[in-house]
Amino acid sequence: MKGCDGVGSRVILKNVSKTYMMDQGKRLDTLDDVSLVLNDKEFVSIVGPSGCGKSTIFRLITKIENEFQGEILINDLPVKDSGATISYMQQKDLLMPWRKVIDNVILPLEIKGFSRERSLKLASEHIDEFGLTGFELAYPNQLSGGMRQRAALLRTFLVDSNIMLLDEPFGALDAMTRTGMQEWLMNIWQTYQKSVLFITHDIDEAIFLSDRVYILSERPGHVLYQLNIDFDRPRNKSIMVSEKYLAYKKEISAYC
Repeated sequence: MKGCDGVGSRVILKNVSKTYMMDQGKRLDTLDDVSLVLNDKEFVSIVGPSGCGKSTIFRLITKIENEFQGEILINDLPVKDSGATISYMQQKDLLMPWRKVIDNVILPLEIKGFSRERSLKLASEHIDEFGLTGFELAYPNQLSGGMRQRAALLRTFLVDSNIMLLDEPFGALDAMTRTGMQEWLMNIWQTYQKSVLFITHDIDEAIFLSDRVYILSERPGHVLYQLNIDFDRPRNKSIMVSEKYLAYKKEISAYC
């Protein structure tokens, strides 16, 4: 099990707080003294109620939001000084409806200035493992929910960063599709060993996927508890009926 002391870390939050100033000078305290670590090649989940600041953490890491108290380090540099590219998939797939699947997934490569030929070649190397073979020329409204998420994840993957932030990517899927997507994502992670920070409301999802789980409180969010998940990898769904798994679930549920 990797340590939690920041050694070999990709992302570190130290005592981070965030307050928004609303109309008429009202304060909205969103995060309160949050500290967490994402180590290299680690899968870490954040669990907490709606509105507790989980997505705000991602917005701070990616510099969409800049004002906060505390310290955020990306690859050992203060976030404001870091030029690191970070892959970030928001809650909705945000596929452009007027662009075909292949044109959606190569968007980050186009933004980097790659030629269309090079972009298509790079994307084609991953189309099959992301389950999109035969649907490259389909439009988003012709895809199932699971396939839309695969396309969005491939687009995120093609940003080509060691750090991936995934904000409830399976939250809108039905239970059966969601289970399949969890196993698929686990296989992708095993292959490429990205450092993944993953937001979810689903305790089972967090335990199955993660090396460590942080549990946040109601707003203003602060870390109530962190739990190391000690299962061998690769994993399969059989762990979900083990006594250890049920003990983890009971431990997390005590704080949710």
